Amino acid sequence: LLHTGKSELVAAGLFALAHVLLHSDEMYAAAAVGSVPTTDSPSVPDAEEVAGLKRRLINAVGIARNTQSIKFLLKTARQPVSPLRIAAMDIMHAMIKQVWGLTMLTGISSESAGSSTSSITQSEFLQYLVDRTTEMDKEGKDAKFELILAVKGSPHFGALSADAQVAIDRMIAQGAYYMPALLSEMQTI
Repeated sequence: LLHTGKSELVAAGLFALAHVLLHSDEMYAAAAVGSVPTTDSPSVPDAEEVAGLKRRLINAVGIARNTQSIKFLLKTARQPVSPLRIAAMDIMHAMIKQVWGLTMLTGISSESAGSSTSSITQSEFLQYLVDRTTEMDKEGKDAKFELILAVKGSPHFGALSADAQVAIDRMIAQGAYYMPALLSEMQTI
């Protein structure tokens, strides 16, 4: 789906991935326990294995697009097509809800997250997050504000730089629809 030129199909695939990520690891492990095992069925995955599979799914997105997954998500989140932007933000929001998500997006203690994100990608994510000019419609502003709230609610929020924390706190205080004043040149007749 990610290789198709149709933005609707790409968005649908990304929304589906976000849906998979949002379910708790324990829920998937419990569902496997509830299934009837057979002699040739694999062992029941525990929550840690499920979390590893979710990380592999995110990494597979990047592999499918011949880039790092975070770079692909950030590029998609800047696209002019609203469903694509919202789908990319939904995946990043779902990632942040995971124990490893914010670490993967920002590179904080990347050894524990099993991620190989570069420092360029880390700063790109934080720059994207605090950039108020990326969203112009209500749906986009709401999705991005939910993403910002998820970052603030992450247990790894304190590991972000002091500047990033202040910027995120300021954005939350200003609300989802705040836009900085734009200066314009004086018109002469």
